[in-house]
Amino acid sequence: VYATGKLLVAELGPGLMSRIFDGIQRPLEDIAKLVGPFIKRGVKVNVLPRNIKWYFKPLISPGTYVLGGDIIGEVQETPLIKHKIMIPPNVEGKILEIREGKFTVTEPIALLETKDGRKIEITMKQEWPVRIPRPYKERLPCEVPLITGQRVIDTFFPIAKGGAACIPGGFGTGKCVPPGTLVMLGNGDLKPIEEIFNEVKRESKEALIKNSYEEVYEVTKPMFVYSFDGNKIKLAKVTHVYKGISNELVVIKTKSGRIIKVTPSHKLLTYSKNGIVELEAYLLKPGMKIIVPAKINIETDIQKVTLKSQDSLTIDEEISELLGIIGGSILQLNENSIILQFDDVKILNYFIEKLQYRFKEAHVIKENSRRVRVISKYLSSLLKTLNINVYHAVPRIILRSPNKVIAAYLRGLFLSAGRVNRNTIILPFSKKFENLPYLFTRLGIVYSIKENRLIISDKVAISLFYTQILSAISNFKEISKIRKLKLLTKIKVLANLSSIQENPEVNTNSDIITDEIVEIYLLKKPTVVYDITVAETHNFIGGSIPVIYHNTVTLHKISMYSDSEIVIYIGCGERGNEMAELLMEFPKLVDKKSGRPIIERSIMIANTSNMPVSAREASIYMGVTMAEYYRDMGYHVTLIADSTSRWAEALREISGRLGEMPVERGYPAYLPDRLAEFYERAGRVICLGRPKREGSVTIIGAVSPPGGDFNEPVTIHTLRFVGVMWALDTELAYRRHFPAINWLRSFSQYDDVVNRWWVRNVAKDFPEYRRKAMKILVSSSEIEAIASIVGESALPDDQRLVLLAAEILKEGFLRQTALEGEDVFCPPKKQYLLLKMMIDFYEKTSELIKRKVPIDEILKLPSIFEMMRVKEDERGIIAVEELYNKVMNDLRRIAERYHIELK
Repeated sequence: VYATGKLLVAELGPGLMSRIFDGIQRPLEDIAKLVGPFIKRGVKVNVLPRNIKWYFKPLISPGTYVLGGDIIGEVQETPLIKHKIMIPPNVEGKILEIREGKFTVTEPIALLETKDGRKIEITMKQEWPVRIPRPYKERLPCEVPLITGQRVIDTFFPIAKGGAACIPGGFGTGKCVPPGTLVMLGNGDLKPIEEIFNEVKRESKEALIKNSYEEVYEVTKPMFVYSFDGNKIKLAKVTHVYKGISNELVVIKTKSGRIIKVTPSHKLLTYSKNGIVELEAYLLKPGMKIIVPAKINIETDIQKVTLKSQDSLTIDEEISELLGIIGGSILQLNENSIILQFDDVKILNYFIEKLQYRFKEAHVIKENSRRVRVISKYLSSLLKTLNINVYHAVPRIILRSPNKVIAAYLRGLFLSAGRVNRNTIILPFSKKFENLPYLFTRLGIVYSIKENRLIISDKVAISLFYTQILSAISNFKEISKIRKLKLLTKIKVLANLSSIQENPEVNTNSDIITDEIVEIYLLKKPTVVYDITVAETHNFIGGSIPVIYHNTVTLHKISMYSDSEIVIYIGCGERGNEMAELLMEFPKLVDKKSGRPIIERSIMIANTSNMPVSAREASIYMGVTMAEYYRDMGYHVTLIADSTSRWAEALREISGRLGEMPVERGYPAYLPDRLAEFYERAGRVICLGRPKREGSVTIIGAVSPPGGDFNEPVTIHTLRFVGVMWALDTELAYRRHFPAINWLRSFSQYDDVVNRWWVRNVAKDFPEYRRKAMKILVSSSEIEAIASIVGESALPDDQRLVLLAAEILKEGFLRQTALEGEDVFCPPKKQYLLLKMMIDFYEKTSELIKRKVPIDEILKLPSIFEMMRVKEDERGIIAVEELYNKVMNDLRRIAERYHIELK
């Protein structure tokens, strides 16, 4: 390797928009087309396509004297972005020649003569060192707000165009499940997720990420799981495994008996009127329906098992049925014998007949009419090999067997331990039978779990149980009388009817059904959590009862609805599947102003966790250099860096390899300087060159402190250099309050300066209303602490009124949960009117309370509930104005009854 002495530069020009690069600006889509999904050694692809001809339209004429930064023409880069072609900042001179037409980025479009007589060909491509800020003419104060449409941000904690903000939140809060979560492998087997992680860890040479809070390893041997691709359940490849720590878990209980434990931001597939959508766990509510597997089709062969005596045995239907009978009736397993207990003597006789046919050396001793001891070294060896005992009844080898073998096992289990109650089939379910739900899912038979029982009550499921499992029983008529199976025979077997039809809302796919949520609660305790990366579908099937666990990525709101013109997203140290999901989801997002895809005004930098740390460290500078380039054209750019903590870790690792002296937590002493250099490149400026224009770069950095510790160096130093902190609050998230920004912990240093914009463009009294609202919210938190001890009813009426006003603000103003419809984006005028209505209501009612009007009179008003819901009214501002008048009239009527004159 030979050093060139050249700085790391960004290649700038038409062709950057709508594309994805890695940390050193390699175009990943072009590389994938060339060599496949993994970057190979020696691959070189141009950053800007050399084969695309752009139509260049000149905006100046020959003879014009130009300076660095002057715009000489433009190219329509995407339907949303006109790419301004500028003279490089360090060049000036007279334009001798300029051409219009289609050119590649390397073909000359103009000829310039410098002062010293040199002639320079101007192309549409520029290069700029990424660590050197691009120059500008003048820095302007950050006084124009970046309108996001999110009320809690725009009104209470605004960010100005050209400002810097941070969003703190801990590692490991995205897509993780606790230890003990089963994962279904490609061969049908089940393994706890921590066992999968440990196996991959042993095989891996080194960790991609490893610290005291997180570990990530690449899967070196082929591993496949079952996942849902939106249409059917299929095999998908596992690429990485993850281990981390989470302080809380969301526990979800469903109607069928599923108990799902996931981290709060973990997505689950849900069904709504809009079809199948993904929702984070903290957004789920009782009554919602999640998508779960109904049938998993697996093509497997008959399994063979080698016993300790070196004999081999084929697990066919007869052996499987015997194993099912034994699993449901076993009392004791000794060295050469097994003791079984039966409910009915006829089933006992049926078992002995089957046993002696396959195990001729077995000797059966009847200890009483329903208990037998079977002496068979061969059978005892088989049970021990398969780990069947009084604690484990379902052998894993059955999971890997064909459906007919599974049906035979379930037949035997039903005969020994099942029963029929009216039109319901009941089988035991406990830790001993933990794999049982997967056997029924393999056959497509719908069930529910209640109080250690597996219940089949759906008519279609019963008919499937009858046809697939029971109909193969020999001397069926005799046994049916004993087991009360005659009820089952009355059910007509309906042709071409599958269990999916019992769920008409998901009638397009027989692989899935819905399961209603009945309870959700928060489990607060530090827990080790695991995850596996499924590159293609980003989900996997697992759990004690089959569930579709998903991966998560959520950073769309600001890019979707803010009034910035260009968005640059840097995935710095993100896991590969998160970036892959972003690539799949982001192109679907639509810009509300133009109706065009947001990807047409976006650039993505994907520097995943398995890329070199030097590239991760460079990715931040690469992104901000591209942001400054578009700023110089006169655009307002938002740069989202997720996460600056992983960037700082790369800085720490490079510093360690260079042998530099570490300081706190191993970070280099110059960490604060590097953070300052990055955030100082945000700003609102007058750009170089002519015509005069204004541009800005707004930087929003996600900070992911390990373990959620806000006292660690990256978080502390970041807060020194940013003007806004949006503190995400897990308590709010678990109460389904979104955006979950804590109004007591967050801050904005831009509120005073952007207030001038609100005064000029919205309302003169907006700052006063904002101040009053914050005062109510702060006061209510103090009163809530007292109310939690003495009870709200014991409080005086004026304090109860503060709690009421705060509740109206929280629910009607701060909460903005809609994923679609009127409340997705709230324009500034509507934000002001909502706030004015709620504060005026508080002040008027406060006057009434002072004049001895009971608070109960106020609480009876139906308009209180309407104030919390008017934000969703499709009539928008008109609906708010109508409700304001109604609220004021209601208060006047109360005042008249008590002979009070309201001001």
